[in-house]
Amino acid sequence: HGLVAGGLAPDDPPAADMRKGFMLALLSIPVGMVLAAVVSYLSWGGVPYYVFLAPGAVAGYASVWLFRRKVDAISWKGLVRLAIVSAVSGVALVGGALIGDTAYITSKFGSEHISLLLSAVIKDNVVWYAMFIVCNFAGLFGALRTLK
Repeated sequence: HGLVAGGLAPDDPPAADMRKGFMLALLSIPVGMVLAAVVSYLSWGGVPYYVFLAPGAVAGYASVWLFRRKVDAISWKGLVRLAIVSAVSGVALVGGALIGDTAYITSKFGSEHISLLLSAVIKDNVVWYAMFIVCNFAGLFGALRTLK
């Protein structure tokens, strides 16, 4: 079950199970987005930056975990669907981080110069936003490696 000894499952699971698994895997997107917003907001208070990477890994792992609730084995089609979920999730993670940054800036400095302050924050944190996406795929493939 999961991944077979030679890699991905040789046969596709039933289409209905694939659809249900895909729909469940989509739930990892809002979970990751909320985590990213919370961690981004808290990072202004001195949370170490490596904690900033956790939402991506959690969202990637959650997508596989949720997908496996309805699908017994992961085939090539399943892997493609999980990659699509991770790509969308990566964008949502960056959006969540921007929401957290905007909330902090607005609460601390008001909304008068929000665009100027937010553009400076985005420029300073672009590497960390990219790491959200990298950690999301790392969580996805890390979860895939644990399957037996």
